[in-house]
Amino acid sequence: MAEIHIFSDASQKAYGCVAYFRKGTNDDIFTSFIMAKCRLAPLKKLSLARLELMGALVSARLAEYLSNSFPWITSDNIFFWSDSQIILHWIQGDPLRWKEFVRNRVREIQEKSDPNHWNYCRGKTNPADKLTRGLSIYALVKDEVWWRGPDWLSSSNLQCDTSHNEINSVELTDELRKNYVPENNSVLTVNENNCNDFLNNLYGVTNDYSKFIRIISYISRFIHNCRVPQSKRTGPIFADERNLAEITIIRMVQQVLFMFVLFTCCYQEYFTLYSSGEDVRV
Repeated sequence: MAEIHIFSDASQKAYGCVAYFRKGTNDDIFTSFIMAKCRLAPLKKLSLARLELMGALVSARLAEYLSNSFPWITSDNIFFWSDSQIILHWIQGDPLRWKEFVRNRVREIQEKSDPNHWNYCRGKTNPADKLTRGLSIYALVKDEVWWRGPDWLSSSNLQCDTSHNEINSVELTDELRKNYVPENNSVLTVNENNCNDFLNNLYGVTNDYSKFIRIISYISRFIHNCRVPQSKRTGPIFADERNLAEITIIRMVQQVLFMFVLFTCCYQEYFTLYSSGEDVRV
């Protein structure tokens, strides 16, 4: 079965991608150059992460073009490679988390490609790096990596590189939308009968509010990773996770202190508090 592998990269000067065929049996794998796309970086200076994302978008568009050009190649057999951990996190997550620039491009990438087919490769083995750094014609003609792809692409046991470092959380939070709440909300919920015990048990562990938030954040992250394994979160707690943890704590406190109010609101539009005649609406 033939496969297409597309590598993307970017620098402050240019961004682009290069595509290869990979075909053959387990004992004899053959790779060959298909085509490449390169664009000059915008005059307005962008962060390297945004330029890497633009390179990834060129990859997704090229994949759509190649899929139409080679009907026997399906989306299941098209794979993407990048040496940017941040854009892989963007692509494999919820686009609504990010600011408009990142959100719009991630949406298009997810429409044109399978997020699960985006993989990490080391920068030293990424042939698209030659697009963004520049190479003389003489050197390009003799460059085996450019024409065949990295050596590991010809391996019969092709595996993703999992040795990369944790994502830089500062670069991620720069692109976070304010007041973001995911559609598949992973806020921890606890049965109202157990809220008081749950809060008391946590309070027994620590009375430090910041640590309290971190504990809830990691519990919520565990739930998120179980529900959405394809966008698993690792590393330090992000700002949106801390916000969700605070929402969780507020909800649990409300369930303990205003249990009667919440129960009543489930059965009628409004109720009178302490028979004062004032309507309290929720």
